Amino acid sequence: MMIIVVGFSVWLINLFDYLDPFNLCYINIESDVTRGNTKTIHQAIEQIKKADKSDYRNLCHFVNVISENLCMADDPNRSSAWRDDVSGCYLRGSKVIYLNPSRAVDEGTIAHRARIIKIYSQKSKNFWQQ
Repeated sequence: MMIIVVGFSVWLINLFDYLDPFNLCYINIESDVTRGNTKTIHQAIEQIKKADKSDYRNLCHFVNVISENLCMADDPNRSSAWRDDVSGCYLRGSKVIYLNPSRAVDEGTIAHRARIIKIYSQKSKNFWQQ
């Protein structure tokens, strides 16, 4: 019975956030319900997990939030953003990645999001390990 409760709890959490209890990985996913799609963020994380364990560990350790929101780098009061791509950014000194909202669900979108997440989780790792 306890296994069913735990399994249901993990499933319920994964509807909104990302939880991988076996690898001690929890990432809060802040979605844009009108313009975004958290499913592609989950799929991008799973793609990273399958492709490269090192990148996955970086993501789990150095990113707490993936926010599907316009990049805070556009705020003129913020000068501490890494923005290598118009698809998102990482704010130095945080463990937050911003991804621009997208309703697209194709494989190209998922692969692109995985690439952006990997880039910015590496930026976060570089900041926190300096």
